[in-house]
Parts: sequence; structure tokens; C-alpha cells
Amino acid sequence: MFAIRKILANVGIALASILGAILIHFDFIYISLASAAIFIFISILSYIRLPEIYVQTQHIPFESMWRTVIKDRHFVTFTLITIGYYFMYMQLFLTIPIHAVQITNHPQAVSLVLLLFSFTIILCQYFISKWMTRFELIFTLKLGFGLMGIGLVLLGSTNFLSLFICGMLLFSFGVMISEPTTFDLISRFAKPALMASYYGFASLGMALGGGLSQGLGGGILQIGVQNNFPSLLWWCTGFVALLSIVGLHFLGKSMGSHNPPASVGTLKAE
Repeated sequence: MFAIRKILANVGIALASILGAILIHFDFIYISLASAAIFIFISILSYIRLPEIYVQTQHIPFESMWRTVIKDRHFVTFTLITIGYYFMYMQLFLTIPIHAVQITNHPQAVSLVLLLFSFTIILCQYFISKWMTRFELIFTLKLGFGLMGIGLVLLGSTNFLSLFICGMLLFSFGVMISEPTTFDLISRFAKPALMASYYGFASLGMALGGGLSQGLGGGILQIGVQNNFPSLLWWCTGFVALLSIVGLHFLGKSMGSHNPPASVGTLKAE
């Protein structure tokens, strides 16, 4: 189901990239109006077509839920590790397009970056997700982080379009491996009655990693350019990938030594 959802989401990104390449020649007001119209249409369609879903759960006080999640130190550690993942992933929406424009000297390269990323996921996500099931989750996530880091270093350290594309493909495969594995791990950590609380807490990794990516990432990119070291940011992302992999390694060892419950019994370190 995740693969199908991801494929459909990236069909939307691909269409948006094509539409964005067309609208880039128009005034920004038209882009805003087009985006607003799409959101309104989707809202109306969702209201009309989606069924109402009622979930019956035992009422648990908010403070009790929060304490339970905070006390799960393995899960809290995992959430901190995902900051590194989102730091790398969110480069897709700022610094990677900037570098693509620098290489091609054309603003439409922004759309081409997202188009390449989306089509790679549309074509490969289902097969990658099926292939991943034969491996343990911690090892799979290490592999995904490694591919993302290598891809970012490669695409950011070159001024050749062919190497940039190779780096983007490695990065895309890393995302295809890491994202579903991350969600799978969260569901395995979570207690059934507190599933929403665990996913809510895990979103802190996205908030912190995404914020650092957009703010700190742009700043490091500028510092590198000003100091004649334009690949500084990309080597930093590679270092972040390495730190995340090391964190996953020790997390897996820690969980193995503390006899984790059956729901996370497959999280052994490689």
C-alpha cells in the first residue's frame, strides 16, 4: 500500500513539475491562483468522495500518552536519528534545485530535478519495496541513508550534468528505501493503543531535520561559495549520513541487548 501511495503522490509531483515549467513564464499571481484552485478542488472531492471513518479507542490522558512515548528511549533515539534523514531529504526542495540551476544556467532545471526524482519513484518504488522485504529493517535503513549520502556528495561535487543525474538517481533510490522503512519502524515501535502518539512524536524528526535543512543548509551553501569551497554543504550531508548510520548501528545493538518485544524483534544490527 505504501508503494502505491508513493507512486500516486509522485505522479502529482511529476505533473506539478511539468505545470511549473510552463507557469514559470507567467506572473507569480497565476501560479498562486492555480495552486489555490487545485487545493479547493481536492478539498471538495475529498469531502464528497471519502468515507467517514470512526475509530474506537480507549481514552488515555494526554500526559500519560506523552510520558509513555518519552520513556521509550529506543524510539526517542530513533526519532533523533531521523533528523539526519530529513536533513538530507529536504535538500531536494532548496539546495539541489539551486545547484541544478548553477550547472545548467536555466531556471527550468528546478522542474527537471523534481521530474527526474518523481519518475524514478513512479517506475521503481513498487519493485524496491518488494525487494526490501528480504532484509532486516535496521540494515535496510542503513543502506538507504548510505545511498542518500553518496548521491548528495556526488551530485553536489560536480559541474557535469551526467554525474549530477547519477547522484540524483542514487539519492532517489536511497529515499525509496529509507522512507517506507522509517514508517515501518515507527509502527513496530508503537504500542497499538498509542499508534497516533508515536507517529506524532516521530514528526518532530521531520520538523527539526526539515528546519535545519532549509535554514542551515542554505547558510552552509553560501558559506562554501564565499570561501571557494562550493561542495562544503554536500560533504556535510555525507557526514550527516555517516552519523545517522552509526546511530542506527548502535541503536540496533542496544535493542538486541535489551531483549526487545516481538513486534521489534527483527531490528537486529547488521
